[in-house]
Amino acid sequence: MSMITTCKLSTLLILLAILVPLSSVQAIESQQVYGHLFLSTSADINNKSPLIFIMGGSEGGDDFASENAQRFLDHGYHVVSIGYFGMEGTPEHLNRISLDSIHRLIMRYKNHQRVDPNRIAILGVSKGGELALLFASLYKEIRAIIAAVPSHVSFQASNITLFSNSSWELDDQEIVFVPYQRLSIATIKGILTGEYLDMHIQALENTKAVEAAKIRVENSTAAILLISGQQDQIWPSTYMSNEIMKRLAKHNYPYPYEHYQMNADHFVLDHPESWKKIMSFLDNNIQATK
Repeated sequence: MSMITTCKLSTLLILLAILVPLSSVQAIESQQVYGHLFLSTSADINNKSPLIFIMGGSEGGDDFASENAQRFLDHGYHVVSIGYFGMEGTPEHLNRISLDSIHRLIMRYKNHQRVDPNRIAILGVSKGGELALLFASLYKEIRAIIAAVPSHVSFQASNITLFSNSSWELDDQEIVFVPYQRLSIATIKGILTGEYLDMHIQALENTKAVEAAKIRVENSTAAILLISGQQDQIWPSTYMSNEIMKRLAKHNYPYPYEHYQMNADHFVLDHPESWKKIMSFLDNNIQATK
């Protein structure tokens, strides 16, 4: 190898040593969330009205939130659709999503001139339900939580690889999580078929990790509605919702909470009765004045 070639190779290695760490840092620091505000034309313009933040699950983007915003707008609730990954300007994967970024977004819209800051709610579905419960356990701005097919623990990031990361982070630190078993039959089945139930049941057998990763729902200051599907093939949402209910009861949770179990699969919000339950819950806890 000539001296010139050796110098070029050394220069390349130095550049790589500099650039690789920088790109890693930028990926963490650039984590953002997307929010889109929908103001209700049915709301009383002379009074501030409640605001509902809607967060979908592991599908990413904000399609679920945008598609269902009108349900709340018609009842006098303002809506913000949140996309926390999988769209332009947000992380590519559901991996170490910054709770700080979500909090900044919520605070920005909470202070809107037409929003009542004391009547803020979150609707989260699946991973969004996990996120809603986790967020409300850490921050006190939320007065009502609807967690559809949620989890009682923080799980591993959804982009399953040999490297285990948390789905969430706070102050640049990963939230403690329950990992999936690597290269197990249940994990491989989930990846190949999209039916992740066995993978999650297997993960929940790790009792030490489960205990560490349980969401401290008792620290919330919100009314809580859980909706689960008894035939859920993604993860055991009814079992996990029951675990949340047990924890709330154990800690004598002072705010209203209930668990609505449905004879349905993971997609409980495809059923009209779930939306009736949600609207009744909101009207009882942060009712809009029209």
